[in-house]
Amino acid sequence: EVAPIGGMFRPHTVLYESFARVLRRQVPDCRLIKPLFEPAVGAILLALKEAGIELTDVLLERIGKSLKKTLKNVTVAIL
Repeated sequence: EVAPIGGMFRPHTVLYESFARVLRRQVPDCRLIKPLFEPAVGAILLALKEAGIELTDVLLERIGKSLKKTLKNVTVAIL
């Protein structure tokens, strides 16, 4: 499974479609999936893993819930 991330890899863009086509040609059994989290959360997960913390389903679910709760409380101020 491959989860392309970043603004340039949003589904149905030219870059995404080209990437998907080449990937499928090179690795026919691969499957493109939607990322579970934004790239910043991925960096946190890598840090936890590097610290020896096991990334269990329970932990990932808690992070997801916490992130949704946090983002719900975030407001953007335009100056």
